[in-house]
Amino acid sequence: MIIMVTQWYPTNKAKEIMELFLKASKGPMPSFIKKWQIFTCPDSERGFKGYNLIMAEKDKGDETLMYITKTFQPFWDIEGFSLRIETLLGMKDAFKVMG
Repeated sequence: MIIMVTQWYPTNKAKEIMELFLKASKGPMPSFIKKWQIFTCPDSERGFKGYNLIMAEKDKGDETLMYITKTFQPFWDIEGFSLRIETLLGMKDAFKVMG
């Protein structure tokens, strides 16, 4: 299972966001999360845009979503922060859906 979390935040909140990311990334991740990659880029409309690609065990969707939501909960207090959580299909699974 692959989950993508996209987040946006204003440039004047970048330091606060980085401090929260460092705090949130301390300690081990649960074993059902196999990989978590983070990317960022400027967003001309909203400041910065971040992408989180999270690879998790297929049968652990509920647990993964709960962990992600709990991880991002401290960010909700930052004015201008928003996020979107999406589940992604790999091409093999997309072809299965299409028949």
